[in-house]
Amino acid sequence: MAKFLTRGMLKALFVILILTFINVYIPPLSIFTVFLWPLPVITVTVRNGMDRALKLVLVAALVNGLVFQNALVALYTIIGFGLIGFAIGGALAEGFTPFKTLIISIMAVLFSILTNYYALHFLIGFDFNTLLQEMAANFTQIGGMLGYGLDVEEWVAFVRSVIPSALVIGSIIFGSIVYYLSVNFLNIRRDEDNRFEVYKPFRYWRFPAWLITSGLVISLFFLDSVFFLNLQIVFLFLSFIQGLSLAIYYLVESGNKAFLWALILFFGFLIHIMVLPVAILGLVDMWFNLRRFKK
Repeated sequence: MAKFLTRGMLKALFVILILTFINVYIPPLSIFTVFLWPLPVITVTVRNGMDRALKLVLVAALVNGLVFQNALVALYTIIGFGLIGFAIGGALAEGFTPFKTLIISIMAVLFSILTNYYALHFLIGFDFNTLLQEMAANFTQIGGMLGYGLDVEEWVAFVRSVIPSALVIGSIIFGSIVYYLSVNFLNIRRDEDNRFEVYKPFRYWRFPAWLITSGLVISLFFLDSVFFLNLQIVFLFLSFIQGLSLAIYYLVESGNKAFLWALILFFGFLIHIMVLPVAILGLVDMWFNLRRFKK
């Protein structure tokens, strides 16, 4: 076992067990720890190579399955955070550019979500449509108590139609957070000359104006199409991201960190109200370069 697992790998295995325990038994904390789950695998991949990282994932899956007596936990160790960590760590170890590594992180998350869904469907017969029906029934019951109704079939049809954009948006958010966390974590103990180059800070994020604007305009004419509906949602999200990055840029430049955190909390509670105004701000920034960047 000593030859099979190095000291660093044993530490990584211990961290994986702790994070798994938190995610299984303390769900409120999983909102934060879920982003840390891939870090041990990423660290071992970079420091010890892909072969040993693969061994770590397989051993962690076995140990998680035995400790928590749950085959699904063992499965997620492999095709969940294990897959994501292996992809990001491999990209960093191979010396890919920061942008390419970020894209790989996002794509790995998307692939992991899809793989987990089909694995659950195959192993335990998980059906997303049934879940939607049950959720709609609960909302209908609550709505009846509050004095308003819900068209169950219409709600289920809408949610089902926007699943693609929800998957893309979720993958962008999760993949980006894990990427920045992992690279900055790895750089803590590295010499300045050997540190990984990090992709531009969030406050400098920008998207191509022609692509986003043309996509939004075209989608307005085909809202009956599921494809263009999802396209509009994704492009509105990217516009929102640019608007939010613009706001954070000016707050950071002003040095008002207290107000920055207040803004983040504000968006956390009222994000559904602010999405459209911030998205419009992002579109304006795409065309008029409000941060005065050099093109």
